Amino acid sequence: MSINKSRNKRIHLVIVGFLIAIITFTIAYGFMHIKLRKTQEEQFNFVASSFKIPIEEYYNIASEKEMEIERQLYYVLKDMNEELKEIPFQHISDELILELKDKYGLAELAFLESREDGEIIISKSSIKDEEGTKTSKWGYWFDAFTQLFDKKEVSIGRGYSKGGYWIGPKSYAYVNYKQNKMKKYYKFAYYYNEEQGYLINGIIEEEKYNEYGTTALNNLLDEFTNRVDGINEICLVNAEYWKDFCDKKSNDPFVLYGNMIPRDFLAMNISPYDINLEKDMEFINTSLYGKKVCAVFIPISKELYISLILKKNFFAYYDFKVLAIFLLICLIMSLSIGACVKNKLEKYENLLEVEKSRLEVIEEFKDAVSNVPDCIFRYKVIDNKMYLTYKDGRTISDENYVPLEGELIPMEDKMDLDFINKNKTKLMKAYILGEKQNFEYVMNEKIVDVILIPIKNKTNEGHCVSEVVGFVNDITKYMKDNKDSVYKAYHDELTGTYNRYMLNKDFQSFREEFQQFELLYLDLDGFKCVNDKLGHKTGDKILKNIVERLKGVLVEERIYRVGGDEFVILAKYSDKDENSNLVQKIINSVKMNIDVEGDSIELGVSVGRAKYPEDGTTREELLRISDEKMYSVKNLKR
Repeated sequence: MSINKSRNKRIHLVIVGFLIAIITFTIAYGFMHIKLRKTQEEQFNFVASSFKIPIEEYYNIASEKEMEIERQLYYVLKDMNEELKEIPFQHISDELILELKDKYGLAELAFLESREDGEIIISKSSIKDEEGTKTSKWGYWFDAFTQLFDKKEVSIGRGYSKGGYWIGPKSYAYVNYKQNKMKKYYKFAYYYNEEQGYLINGIIEEEKYNEYGTTALNNLLDEFTNRVDGINEICLVNAEYWKDFCDKKSNDPFVLYGNMIPRDFLAMNISPYDINLEKDMEFINTSLYGKKVCAVFIPISKELYISLILKKNFFAYYDFKVLAIFLLICLIMSLSIGACVKNKLEKYENLLEVEKSRLEVIEEFKDAVSNVPDCIFRYKVIDNKMYLTYKDGRTISDENYVPLEGELIPMEDKMDLDFINKNKTKLMKAYILGEKQNFEYVMNEKIVDVILIPIKNKTNEGHCVSEVVGFVNDITKYMKDNKDSVYKAYHDELTGTYNRYMLNKDFQSFREEFQQFELLYLDLDGFKCVNDKLGHKTGDKILKNIVERLKGVLVEERIYRVGGDEFVILAKYSDKDENSNLVQKIINSVKMNIDVEGDSIELGVSVGRAKYPEDGTTREELLRISDEKMYSVKNLKR
């Protein structure tokens, strides 16, 4: 009897001890689980801040390119409108539409008419399937068309408008979106032809007008997806467009760049109103096409944020089923539960201690910070001398550097001395003045792009720079592969003159270098008659000849082609007589007679002049004023 009591007592003690061990383990596990999750989110936040900077830089480039095409298409459609003024709408044939599309470098071309019942339809198009399409259900696009037909400037708060011209945000092609919801973006521009009373609709593919911005940004996002363990998808999302899409106000694409599509967000059942953009980062657990994922949203601005889809195991969780199985195993192996709990606790305690340090964060996400970009380094300045605090990547030296706690090492000990000496001013300026620096550097037949970002801490005296982060990318292959593309980006393909994009860059340089200069707007007289009678091929040859004549009288001035037979010249301003002499030389160089079937066509040029800063201080003001003066000169000749 006593033996049975003793045995029962031991059993009770084992059970009580087991339960105490299980309860202790469960509580400890719960606290560690929460702490581990918080630590992992802090790690991801640090890594996200590293790749947020290059994404934001590439996005700004893509946005600038998009703004450039919005203004450039104005002059393209303006030239086309001049060509179509005398052609009745019913005489615009399919052959003419295709000819105009190819001539002006458009992806597609369409014409819209307003009917008596107020409906606006696509009457003619290079895409035959969309002819006859009604636009009254297109939301603010229909409002914009209505304002253009009413001869008003578009004022809907979307896109870019100028007089009878409007270009909307990038969007899908109507037929492509209707048939297969395909993600291919275009820019749709519209110009009102007052003489014939219809809208000219020029369409251009995003890949064509924004090759350097869009392609580079999408490649960067793909690079993060491929190289960072745990990231399934990544994209840039416009919050306002997403809200309009959910509220069924617009079908405009809210996924601007990246490898996701709007259908993915619908599948996750996430609303833009669920996201708190006041936070540095928002984590939402959800499912995508039946798989558990974690969606992360990182704000760049009030309207734009980075969206990432993380794999289920990116943040390692043990769910209730796993815990139940573990408890069952502990029940069966009650004699060894103490050792199991002890080992688990030691394992997670060590993991937490290691993961508190920034070094472990960098090592755990090595792909994100060592491969994109090619090299990262951090430094600070003490007593006018630069010291490294971290370096990873071999672009500008063969040695990596991970400091011990409190260790500082002179920059020249671990980095190329020539790089330091030639760029010392920029390196010091970034730290001392707290100004971002961006420059290219050539070393050992390599071309690298360097971005220096000051990291500022808020103090009682203001914002003080604690250190500078440097991002280095090897762009040698990109520069070699795109040499011809870079030339085309700044030059007119037909005449070899500089183009409108180069005019924008040079105008800024002129404004910084000279207190006074003139913008000359040239429009050829009689050239349309040459094209009509001799054809565009002969017209192109004559246009090239005229450009060569102009170059013969220009010494320091640069010439830019801004339209079919329109050119702009930037000229330094010495005195009125000298610039008047230059204008006369230009007129004399262009003047010629061409015999056509017994008739003589006289070619000439009308020149409008606008002076900086008297007539205007911006490029748009000087172009508008010189354009008006040029037409005044042209009207006097008629």
